[in-house]
This record gives sequence, structure tokens and C-alpha cells, in this order.
Amino acid sequence: MSRWSLLAAKAWTSCLLAAGVLASQAQADDLSRHCAGDDVSALQVRQEEIPKVPSNESLSLQQSASQSQMFTELDPVMRMIGNFLRLPYPEPNQQIRMNRPLIFMHQAKSGGTSLRELLYNASMRKGWKPYIQCYGAVGCQDFQAPKTKAAVYAGHFCWDEFAQNLHHRGVNEFSCVTNFRKPFYRILSCYSYRAVGVRKDAPECMAKLSPDQLRDVLIQVGCVNEPFRRLSGECSVISHAGDFSSQARSEVWNSTLRNLAQCVPLFLEEPQSMKVAAAYFPQLSGSFLSLAHVSLNENTKYNAKCNIPESHYNVIRELAKSEEMLYATAKRRMWHLRSKVASLLEEEPQDH
Repeated sequence: MSRWSLLAAKAWTSCLLAAGVLASQAQADDLSRHCAGDDVSALQVRQEEIPKVPSNESLSLQQSASQSQMFTELDPVMRMIGNFLRLPYPEPNQQIRMNRPLIFMHQAKSGGTSLRELLYNASMRKGWKPYIQCYGAVGCQDFQAPKTKAAVYAGHFCWDEFAQNLHHRGVNEFSCVTNFRKPFYRILSCYSYRAVGVRKDAPECMAKLSPDQLRDVLIQVGCVNEPFRRLSGECSVISHAGDFSSQARSEVWNSTLRNLAQCVPLFLEEPQSMKVAAAYFPQLSGSFLSLAHVSLNENTKYNAKCNIPESHYNVIRELAKSEEMLYATAKRRMWHLRSKVASLLEEEPQDH
């Protein structure tokens, strides 16, 4: 790595890590926009439904000696990120069809349910054949790769299995969009929805758990590292994305970034990402632009009497570290894609 690249990587790393561990969300948002060159105001995430983050002084991460090297210039993942940001951009798909379908890799608890509905309705109006979880004949628990060809797919799929399935059906080229949410809030929402609501094996107020119990619950129910589970070949509940001492970590990061390079990343709190998707997929531009009016699900509410201790916030921040880095990297990539389609951003929606 050249001296310039090393310095640039170090500066970018410092910027991202600062955005990831600042206690004040406003500070983190400002710094994330600074890192990505973002000068556009974001949608308001409904902060009143989310427990307040403790003070900056109390939010220091507890790290092992090996973890202290994570996301520094000594970390090979940083070189992967640098290479990823230089990869060619995917080409817009102006003619979605069964031989070149659009796939929405839905990251759980990231505001994607509304997009599934929008994509289904638009597909039906256009006479397309969709395969979208919870719509038509597709069940909400149909997580396996589909056994039929479609023009639009959407669901909690796993990349390798899905791509191999399409290949066996003669589909070798497809477009992709995937949704991101700020990891700290996504994990909180996942705890409320999955651990409490679906599995019913955790208390509504996480303060009733010890920090170690909370860590175990979040990992065992699959609330950690959701984007890696969708985009890498590691389709399992527990991801190795944050296991610094494991060779599997590099493999997971490498496959995640390689596949993410084929996608348009969406951020519910960032309207510009919806405009980028609208320009990339003009036949569905109205669906993507409509996301600007979508609010996050009600399951982010917490009992007002639940005072979550600072130690529990530390656990969530520690578990979210790898996802925070991927989130910031994907957001920077989105701004790169925006520059590619800048001339197309003012076109009128086509699917209303």
C-alpha cells in the first residue's frame, strides 16, 4: 500500500470509528456526513421511540488486545474496504425482466417491509411476475431460494444460495438493492421484535438481563451483523464478521463487499439513496421515491419505565462495531453511485 493510501485509509478509519462510537447521535450523524461528503439533510428517525444514548464519557468500548487493532491500518479488512470503494459501479437496469430481474435483499429490522409492499404493488400494475415474501402465494416464512423465475424478488434471502438458484434457472445477470439502518437502532429494534415479540425468551426491558446475558441473547437470536448474513455466503444465525482472530472474518468481509458492489444501498434516513435507486431502476422509481414518506415500525418502542444501564449500551455498541463500519462504507459507496447517475435524478417516476 502506498504512503498516500495508508494515510488516507488511516484518516478514513479514524473518521468512521469516531462516528461509530460517539454517544450523541447528532454528533455521530454530523461526522458520518462529513466522512461521506454528505451535505444533504436526512430524514428524521423517530428518536422518541428509542432509548436515549448515555453520555459520551460513559460509552467507551471494552476491547481485548486483539480487538484494539480492528479497523486500523493493520487490519486487512481496511484494505478490502479501500478496494471495494474503487470497484466499478453496477449498471442501471432500465428494463427489468425475468432474464435480468431486480432482487431486494431485505435486511431485517431496517425498514424494508414497506418497500416489499411497494415493489409488489408496482409489479402487479405492470403485469410482472413477482416473488416477494408475504405477498401473493409466497409465505412470510419462505426464506429458501425460489423455485420459479420472476422479474422482481424481495425477501430475507441469502446471497450465495439465491444466486446459485438463479444460475440453475438460466439467469446469470441480475440487479440488486439492499437496505441499511443505523446498526445501534437496528439491534434495539431486533431485540424488541425478535427476542421479545417472536421468540418470547427475553424480557421486554433488557435492563432485567445482565450485560453477558444481553450479549448472548442478541447473538443467539440473530440480531447481530444482519447485513453480513444476507450478503455473504455465511447464511447462519451467528456471523464471524466481528471475530478478529478468525480467518473466517476476512472471508465474510470479502464476500460481503464483493456482493455489495453489485447492489444499490438504501438508507431509510437518507432520501438521496432513494433517488439513486429511482435513477438506477426507472421503471420502479415511484416505489423508491415513496420510501421518503415511510416511518420505521412501531416495535422500536420501549417501556418508558425501563432505564437501560450504560453497561448494556456498551454491549450493543461493541456488538455493532463491524456493522457500523459496513454501514459507513456502504453509505460512502451510495454517494459514489449518486455521482454516476446524477444526470438522471430529476426524471419523473414511472410506476404511479
